Amino acid sequence: MRYLLLLSLSVSAAAHAETLTFAQTVALVAQSPAARSAAQNAELARRGRDVSRSPVNLSLSSGVQGSGFGDPDDPGAGVTFDPVTLAATLNVVPVGPNATAAERVDAGVTLAESAYTGTLQDTLLSAAEQHLDALRSADRTTALRRQVGVARFALEGVQARLRAGAAGEDEALAAQLALAGAESELATSLREGAEALGSLTLTLGVDVSGVQGPVPAGAALTAYVLEAQLERRSDVQTATAAVREAELAADDTRFGTLPTGTLGVGYSRSAGGQNVALGAAVSSESGFQPSLSASYGPADAPGGGFSASLGVRITLDPATPAVLDMAALRVTQARADLDDVRALARLEVVSRERAAAETSLELAVRQLELSHRLLAGVRARFELGLVAPLELRQAQVAQLEAELARDGAQDAVLLARLRLARALAIELENVF
Repeated sequence: MRYLLLLSLSVSAAAHAETLTFAQTVALVAQSPAARSAAQNAELARRGRDVSRSPVNLSLSSGVQGSGFGDPDDPGAGVTFDPVTLAATLNVVPVGPNATAAERVDAGVTLAESAYTGTLQDTLLSAAEQHLDALRSADRTTALRRQVGVARFALEGVQARLRAGAAGEDEALAAQLALAGAESELATSLREGAEALGSLTLTLGVDVSGVQGPVPAGAALTAYVLEAQLERRSDVQTATAAVREAELAADDTRFGTLPTGTLGVGYSRSAGGQNVALGAAVSSESGFQPSLSASYGPADAPGGGFSASLGVRITLDPATPAVLDMAALRVTQARADLDDVRALARLEVVSRERAAAETSLELAVRQLELSHRLLAGVRARFELGLVAPLELRQAQVAQLEAELARDGAQDAVLLARLRLARALAIELENVF
């Protein structure tokens, strides 16, 4: 994250640039289409939680009804008005369906935020890979152009010796074949470079026509606790949430099979043709959330007083045991899926740790040192007139190829560390 903050000033400039540095590519990841979509989903989840967590639900109701119109035998014909009633349900009891629904909403927010983080990190890894592919394709294209020049120079030399009778047709054909092979590799490199730039363009949502360095070496990961890091992975968090969801569903199922009851008290007073009533009730079906009401309306006769009510309902469903067994089975299945996800996550970490890219880098650096020594020796003999120009050009191309191999090995080390960090749910910015 610190890396992104340091680079935030370059985002606006890089957004319209055609050639991106590695730092600009990393900074643009936060504005990529995938990251923006995941961020919007997380914001929607948070807003939904705010809406669902309202401490009180209010409702206002009234009505009018008429009967017996045109019937002279019905003296009660006419229009009657229902009282104006304000009802409020207080969401204060942390048990029952309301509480489990709130926990589900919280879990949805956690998953959405985890998905955003995962998308951001996955996009960053993809963008880094595509940037390096495009960068090395450009370097490879430069080396292949040199190689084509060497092959053409060699062919011209063979053709000159062929005209002088010092070379045969087979040697000329071999030189032509070498030139054709070099040109074919150059065309392949150009195509691969264009594909890498196209992939990077789609990932970032920015028209990228070229890339450039420098590329960070990549820091080794510090010591970590494997099990703690696995719990931060988005797939493990999703599987954990699935277990909790199954447990909540099982609780709701058991809750729905229990006897339900409602207890209510009220007070009403009528005078002057108007009635005022106050009421309070608690129902087990709503998770014992208290409900308060107040109404005002017309009254037929004066009077009033206190009232109380009690209702009990018992569900007699022969399928209840089977329903409870299915709910328990879903919990068992969700826990088994969580164990599988954790096991696969551990295997991924182990496989990433075994990627010994550092060894390849050491060999590439050794190869580059040898190519430097070879080129120095060939150049010294060339200045003494002991070797032909073709051999000098071949040594120069060999050194350039060794530099490409070294750069590719450095990229492999960086990508290996990034992939290991991603498998451990460590922020990739800590590797740069």
